[in-house]
Amino acid sequence: MKSLLKLFVLLFIFSCKIDNAIPEILVENDVITISGKKIPFENLKESLIVELNQLSEIPEKLTVTYNKNNSIDFNSEIKTEVQNAIHQVKNNRKIFSYVLPTLRYYKYKKEKGTDCGEVGDNRENCAIINFDYYTLEQGSEKLKETLNKWILDHLTYLLTLNKPDNLSLEQATKVYYKNHDSYKGSVIYGAFEATNKIEILSFNHDFITIKMTGNTYQGGAHGTEITKMATFDNSTGEQVTFDITINNKNDFKQLVEKKFREKRIDIFKNGFDFDTVFSFKLPENYAFVKEGILIHYNHYEITPYSLGTTSFLLPFNEIKHLLKKEENKNLNNINQTKKITKSIRTFYQWYGQFLNDEKRNIPFTKEVNNHLELDQHQLQQYFNNIKASGYISQQYVDNELIFLKNCEKHWKNESLDEPASCLDYDRFTCLQDDFNLLIDFYKNGTAEILSSTNNKTTVFFKHKDFSQKFDLIKENDIWKIAKIYCE
Repeated sequence: MKSLLKLFVLLFIFSCKIDNAIPEILVENDVITISGKKIPFENLKESLIVELNQLSEIPEKLTVTYNKNNSIDFNSEIKTEVQNAIHQVKNNRKIFSYVLPTLRYYKYKKEKGTDCGEVGDNRENCAIINFDYYTLEQGSEKLKETLNKWILDHLTYLLTLNKPDNLSLEQATKVYYKNHDSYKGSVIYGAFEATNKIEILSFNHDFITIKMTGNTYQGGAHGTEITKMATFDNSTGEQVTFDITINNKNDFKQLVEKKFREKRIDIFKNGFDFDTVFSFKLPENYAFVKEGILIHYNHYEITPYSLGTTSFLLPFNEIKHLLKKEENKNLNNINQTKKITKSIRTFYQWYGQFLNDEKRNIPFTKEVNNHLELDQHQLQQYFNNIKASGYISQQYVDNELIFLKNCEKHWKNESLDEPASCLDYDRFTCLQDDFNLLIDFYKNGTAEILSSTNNKTTVFFKHKDFSQKFDLIKENDIWKIAKIYCE
């Protein structure tokens, strides 16, 4: 992967229908043909990568048909290039094949009546439905079942005001319209309305957290406002609950009540307190976000309607002692994600300036007998300058020195007129293109942890349709880059 174009092609083909045949390679009189197209030897690997990327499964080897007029060395070089192409495509698939569960946005908008175009109180015969929502299109079957049902149950409740009864939106709409018909002739007949807004609070490798805010009016002194929020485990498909995460629910309940009293000190000063009618309990709606657990109490849940709803955050650092061991580890990953994201963003912000600084971004090769060699003094200074960013580990530097030393062996057989092996792309961006094309990516990307220990992690850094894989290690509580996956 040596250019931005190739990366986008790679990412694009994973979403396409893949049904191409395995490429056929014919070598005759030192001329290479792939699936009927003549290919120069220097383009063999690149052409094979394009062909292989159109296959759903990558073969272990490709059949190459040789004739007797080829040189033995040429046949050997072709065999090597073919295997290198297969290896690179397989490796790229490992890097980029991870796909987050896919949510698809929908709008469900219906109107029934004669004057829905009028505003507010001017309507006399109208029932409106205006829902924004998501459905999970790609993910495990369990996650699809759990998440989509949770969303649908909320929407159908807004229409029927009854507990979920496995109704479809269309069936629930009929119930809503039937209820509307029962108010014909009254002022309420023009006031029916059901709305829903949906928001993704967090979405990463481990969890999806969603918040929905619904309102419905179907008669009475006031409408019904309902906020639903929950976190779902991408791997198990289950909703993340207090039973799964909290080690001591009694202590946790006391902490939540303490936070509630602090948040709503106004109502307690005005004489409210919990009793047998409105007793304190843990919330029905809560969500795990990067900063902690978001708590929400709806109308009537623990206070009268007149006292409104209440939301507040429980920071993770205040509840660590109450989390179960495994969940503490998972949620700690969420906290570490913020630090890792900051390290990668900060380094590339620094690197963008470094590229234009001739005093620091110094050349580390020299010309010797019409080929390149490493200038050891300049090379050491170059990496000292890179390490000065504060976000590159010594492990990264050591591995790069080994890499460049191996590259130097190839330079001895390359003239200065040829592009030098290993130097035809940026080792930090893995691309040939202008760094300015990636400013948005490195400024707004976020890390998603694939695997992690206390002091080492592997992440995808992602933004929109582009991603890059990194290893990082923790040194003095700072995450530093240890490896950048370019191949």
